[in-house]
Amino acid sequence: DDRQNLQFFQYAPSDAAARGGNKLVCRADFHLGSQTTDLQSHFCRNSLLVSSATPASTIAALQQQDGLFGRTDDDKRLGVHFGTSDGEYGAIIPLSEPVYWRLTALQT
Repeated sequence: DDRQNLQFFQYAPSDAAARGGNKLVCRADFHLGSQTTDLQSHFCRNSLLVSSATPASTIAALQQQDGLFGRTDDDKRLGVHFGTSDGEYGAIIPLSEPVYWRLTALQT
């Protein structure tokens, strides 16, 4: 937006703020510090499958670490990468809850 923020909205008709599905609900807001020039969405693939040495051990590890692995909506995870007017490049990708809590523990 004009304040150099990146906002993510969700269609949630049962949410009171959505007014019966007539409005999108803001779920996340990031201040980038520069103007975004390009946004591209893409399907996310798990990096364990791409850089695997042994597929059998990788699939076993993936089943333990990723709660979405093997579900029917696994291929519907979208990520966004973007560029800014300052030459910055960023990406926002979905994380599983265990990974989120590990990163939160590292931050504090």
